[in-house]
Amino acid sequence: MKRAMLLLGLMLVAVPLAFGVPLCTDVLGTNVLADDFTCTLGGLTFQNFSASVGDAAITLNAGFGSHETGYSNGVVNLYFNTNFDNYLLPFDVTFVYEVVGTVTGVDGWLGGEGNRNIHERVCLTDDCSDPGDPLGTLVLDETHVTGAISVAPPEDFWVNKDISMAVGSGLSEFAQSYDTVPEPLAMSLVGSGLLALGLLRRRRRS
Repeated sequence: MKRAMLLLGLMLVAVPLAFGVPLCTDVLGTNVLADDFTCTLGGLTFQNFSASVGDAAITLNAGFGSHETGYSNGVVNLYFNTNFDNYLLPFDVTFVYEVVGTVTGVDGWLGGEGNRNIHERVCLTDDCSDPGDPLGTLVLDETHVTGAISVAPPEDFWVNKDISMAVGSGLSEFAQSYDTVPEPLAMSLVGSGLLALGLLRRRRRS
């Protein structure tokens, strides 16, 4: 029984490693704007991060409570820290990244203090220039710090965040959640593990 469970666990862990993409939970503390940053979690791959301001720093971190970076009950959550804090001038930056995988909904959360705003769009292109864009929009501010986009985009889409702050405001963190469906490969591995458990029980009975 223990051997079969260990085998199943190793297979599930080996899925992202086989493709050379690290788990997002294994690269916490990394500035996602670094060259070629890519990570995977819960069947989703996050890549091609960029920001419109050169000195921007957006770091993937552990988070807290319901905003922790992780995968649970079909929900993938990413928690980001920023250096967008107490600016002496009005501040505006566009933060963009690509998501590959099946998503049925997108949630957002906004931290920090003061007059700050995230206008978020889910798009088919990085600059939301496709005739069909945006697929969905979400606005977070000091009054509405949480929200959701009930959209099922294709398996390759872009998140485009227009982040702005008034003088003296701060946006020290924000989080992004994705509602997912079970990954076919992961489901096949789970099936294989269950089959192994069944064969092991049958062998013990005989």
